[in-house]
Amino acid sequence: MIDIGFDEPIRAEFIDPFWQEHSEKILSIRKAIDYPKTRIGEQIVVNQQNAPVFLVYNRLPEIFSSIVSMIEYDEIFKKQGDDFFKDPINQRAVVKAFALVVEDAVKSSQKPEQLKNYEDHLPFFNALINKLKAFDSLVEKETTYPNIVNSLITVFSQSVNETPGVENFNVKTDKIRKIVKDYLPDYETIDAGRLLRTQVEMIKQSPKT
Repeated sequence: MIDIGFDEPIRAEFIDPFWQEHSEKILSIRKAIDYPKTRIGEQIVVNQQNAPVFLVYNRLPEIFSSIVSMIEYDEIFKKQGDDFFKDPINQRAVVKAFALVVEDAVKSSQKPEQLKNYEDHLPFFNALINKLKAFDSLVEKETTYPNIVNSLITVFSQSVNETPGVENFNVKTDKIRKIVKDYLPDYETIDAGRLLRTQVEMIKQSPKT
C-alpha cells in the first residue's frame, strides 16, 4: 500500500503499472523476505530482540528480520554467482516488496504490552517510505544500485535515527554478512542442499502464464 495523508490508503497495484505487470513477483519476494530461513539468520534476529531501540519501537524488529533475510539471499546469490539482485526489474520489485514489509509492520495492531503505537512510528515510517519511493523512481529511470540490499539497509538505519530519542543506530551489516557467509557451507549440506534450493526457489518464483 501507499499512503495519501494517512487518511485514504490505497493499494499501489491499482495505480502503478509496474505493480500491475509484476505483482506476482513483488508478492513472491515479499513472502520470501518475511523472515530469515537459515538457523543462523533466525539466531541473529533473536540476539537483537533486546536491543534498546527494538524494545521501545516494537515494530522495528519485524523489519530488521526482513533485512536479515535479504542478507541471507544476497550472500547465497553471491556464492552462486547469481545476479538476481542486480537486475533492474528485480531491484524495483525488491524495493516494493520491502515497502510492503515496512507498511505491514508499522500498521499492525498494537498489543497491550507494546510501548509504542502506530503514531510513534510515523517519523520513521514517513522517512523510510519517501526514501523507498525515491529508490524506485531512480531505478525506473535506469539507475541500478551496485548492491540494492546494502542500500535498503542504509536507508532503514537512517530512518530509524529519525525516530524521537534515537541516534547513532546502525545495522552491523558487515558482521551479519560474515556470520551468514560462514554458515553457508553447512547450510548447503542440509538435506543434500534441498533446503537451500527451496529457499532460492521461493524468491525466484516465476509468474503464472
